[in-house]
Amino acid sequence: MGFSLFRASSGGSALSGNDLYVIDNGGGPNNYHTLHLDNTTTNATGVGATFTINWGDGSSVQTVTTDNAAGGAGGSAGRLSHQWADGTSSGTSTDNVTLTITNHTTTDPSEIPKSTSTAIKVYQDDVAAPANLGTKTLSNVSSQGTSPRLASGFTANGVTGLNAGDSVTRVSSGTATAGPITTFAYDANNGTLSANVTGSTDGSRGLTSGDDTGNYTSLQITDESDYHF
Repeated sequence: MGFSLFRASSGGSALSGNDLYVIDNGGGPNNYHTLHLDNTTTNATGVGATFTINWGDGSSVQTVTTDNAAGGAGGSAGRLSHQWADGTSSGTSTDNVTLTITNHTTTDPSEIPKSTSTAIKVYQDDVAAPANLGTKTLSNVSSQGTSPRLASGFTANGVTGLNAGDSVTRVSSGTATAGPITTFAYDANNGTLSANVTGSTDGSRGLTSGDDTGNYTSLQITDESDYHF
């Protein structure tokens, strides 16, 4: 038994791989909120075959009771359509569309019911952007020594607001490394990201829609990712 999923109610190509997705509610710019199921089960006509379809989004399970009804296995059966409602996104996981044959009068009864499933990604059409990069704070390195303080007569190197006696993070050897950011930040396609060290820019990168990972003097961009994934 089996089934294929399509974007159209007739014609077109069966979806596979990364094309197995929908977008809930409005469906995004291409109205991709609906899929159409073509039941490809063989040897299931004229035998009282019935099917159920669980779309995996919490909606009611649909039942197909005749060969040529939408979603049936008959040669003239149409595709069964389903639209994903607002709030049904699969988050960081996927949902399963499951076709189950629940009755067949000539097969071994121990074979019924029998199911097959396909995993699909359900995106949210109005997901909020993650917090801006400017809201993120890089974790700092562990301070060396016991309660280090800023010495009298220190050199500020362009940094303002410091006074002798202020608590500081002291690194006496090795490389001082801040970060990484471990949560999503927006937006990695525009603007300029800079590393500011002792009051001066020491490495920057103009962000693009391409891959900007790399080392730029004191700035290191280790990863970029689509928020949905």
